[in-house]
Amino acid sequence: MARPTEFQPPSSRPAERCVPSALVIGLLATLWAAQFAGCASKGSDSGPRTGEPSVMRAVGDYDDLDAAVEAAMIQTELAIVRAGPVPDGGRRYELIDAQGRAGELVIRRVGDDEFTLHARLGRFGRPSDEDRLNTAVARRLRQLYGVDFAPLSR
Repeated sequence: MARPTEFQPPSSRPAERCVPSALVIGLLATLWAAQFAGCASKGSDSGPRTGEPSVMRAVGDYDDLDAAVEAAMIQTELAIVRAGPVPDGGRRYELIDAQGRAGELVIRRVGDDEFTLHARLGRFGRPSDEDRLNTAVARRLRQLYGVDFAPLSR
């Protein structure tokens, strides 16, 4: 007849208890780390971000700044939350995208008909979207330069 195994209380079997606990802790640590790695990804943008906004020079009429920015909003899928003057004679636009992320476009006057466009989108910046915004505003300013109106074009 087989001899019955001796009973051991749960606290006397540490190896059997530690293996599942270690797996659970390891799994939780991996999920926790993956959560932060996912939040830090930048999508299609690559390379380090210095925190500086994207900057571009543009030529146009000061009176056409609002019209140029409004036309760029359509192309870049952004909306103007607030707009106002800045002390150096330019304009500042607070922006928001469809996901609710804030942005800013500051246009500074550097000459009679010359401006610098400083775009900053999102908390950490999105260089490709910022460049697209600057390009759209600069293109529309160039189209409106010296004329009263111009057809919208892509």
